[in-house]
Amino acid sequence: MQLIIDIIQSLSNTELADLKKEVAVKNSLPYQILQEYVHTNGKALEKEIITKFNTSKTTFNKSCTQSKEILIDLLAKQIRTDFDIIILVRRFLYTGLYSTAEKLITDLEKEYEQKQQWQLLELLYIESYRLCHITGNAKKLESFSVKRNSNSVRLQSYITLSGSILRELICLEGFKLKPSVNNYFSTLVQLGKQTEKLNHYTLNLNSLTLQNLYLSRFTNQTKELAIVNQQIENLYKHKSQYLQFNTKLIAINTHINYLSQLVTPTNPNILAKKTLVELNTLGVFVASNLCYALCEYNLYTMQFKDLNFWLSKLENYKDESKFTLFYNCIKAIKHFVNDQWQEFKKEVAVFYSKSDNQNFPDMEVVLRLLELLLIKKQKDLELLEYKAEALRLFMTRNLSKERYTYEWAILNYFKKKNAKSQDVFDLINVIDKSAYYNILFLKQLILQHLKEF
Repeated sequence: MQLIIDIIQSLSNTELADLKKEVAVKNSLPYQILQEYVHTNGKALEKEIITKFNTSKTTFNKSCTQSKEILIDLLAKQIRTDFDIIILVRRFLYTGLYSTAEKLITDLEKEYEQKQQWQLLELLYIESYRLCHITGNAKKLESFSVKRNSNSVRLQSYITLSGSILRELICLEGFKLKPSVNNYFSTLVQLGKQTEKLNHYTLNLNSLTLQNLYLSRFTNQTKELAIVNQQIENLYKHKSQYLQFNTKLIAINTHINYLSQLVTPTNPNILAKKTLVELNTLGVFVASNLCYALCEYNLYTMQFKDLNFWLSKLENYKDESKFTLFYNCIKAIKHFVNDQWQEFKKEVAVFYSKSDNQNFPDMEVVLRLLELLLIKKQKDLELLEYKAEALRLFMTRNLSKERYTYEWAILNYFKKKNAKSQDVFDLINVIDKSAYYNILFLKQLILQHLKEF
C-alpha cells in the first residue's frame, strides 16, 4: 500500500493526469483503490477503503498488488529512451520495410558517431547485421563488420575506464580514502591521460570531476582546482553537442558546487536557479544535491533570503539518500547563527543518530568547531579540553591535514588552556588566508562570540 502512495506522489503532472483519466473509466477494485489514493493525495486509510468497497483484507491486499502493476505499466508507457528508435529499426526489418530501415540506420550511425554514443552504435550494428542477413548483402556486411570491430575496441576501453573512474568516485565521495595516502593524485592524472587519448568527452568530464573532488577534499591547491573547474566549464559549454542532456546538467552542477565552496567573483545563485528548472527533469537526487550546495553557500555568506529559498526547495523534495544529512547540518548551523542553542543541539543529535553521518566528516568538523565555540563562550574549560582532544583524534583519523589546515588552526586555538586576546588575532590572521567560504564564516562567528577576549 505504501508503495502505491509513494509512486502516486512521485508522478509528474502529465502522468497524474493520465492516471486520473484511466481510473475514471474503469470500475474494477484495483482501479477504485487507485482512484481513492489519487483523490486524497495518498491520505486515504486502508480501513476506510475496505469499508467503502465492502471487501475483505485479503482481497484488498491482492487488489493493491494489481494496482501497483497498473501504476508500473503506466510509468513504463511514459518512458522514452535512446534505445527506442533502434527497436523501431528492428520493427521495420520484421515488417519488410528494408529500404526504410537502411535509411534510418545510415542516419542514426552518423548521429551516434558524432555524439560519441558508442553503446548505441553497437546495438545499431546488431540490427545492421540483421539487415544484411535478410537482404543477403555480403559486401555491406563486410563494411559493417569493419566498423563494428573498430567500435567494439573503443567501447571496451570506454567500459574499462568508466568502471575505474566510478570506483574512485565512490571512494572519494564517501571519504573512504585514507588521509595519508601517497601518489594518489598521480593515479587520477594517469586516468585523465587515458581518457584524453580515447577522447570521449563524457569520460573526460568524469575524469575531471574525479580530480576536482580529490583536490577539494585532500589539498589546498585552489589554483589547480580553479583550472580543473575551468576545464569542466569549457567542456559543458563548448562540447555540448557530444554530451547527453543529463551529463551536461551534472557537469553544470559540479561547477556550481565549486562556486559554492570557494571564494570567486561569481555568485552561484543565478546560475543555480536557472539550472534547477532543468535538473528537476533528472529527478530528486540530482536536484536536491544542487540545493544542498546552495544552502551551504548562502549560509556561509549570510545571505538568508536566498538560504530560505533553497531550504524551501529541499522541503518539497522527498530525498531519501544519504545526502539528507546535509539538511540537518544546514539547519543546525542556521540555529547556531540565530543563537538558538537548544535547536542547534537537537539537529546535531539527529545528525549523530544516523549511520550515514560517517560519509560527511567535513560537515561534522564544522558542527564540532561550533560546539567548541559555544563551550568556550560558556567558559567550561574542562569540557572544552575533552571535546577538543576528541576532535583532534577524529580529524587525524579521517581528514587530510593539508586540506583542513585552517580547521586545524581553529582547533589548536581552542586547545589552548590560557588563550589571550592576541591568540584570537593570530588565529584570524591565519584563517584570513583561506579561500573557502566555510572558514571565513567561522571567522565571523569567532569574532562575534569571542569579542570579550
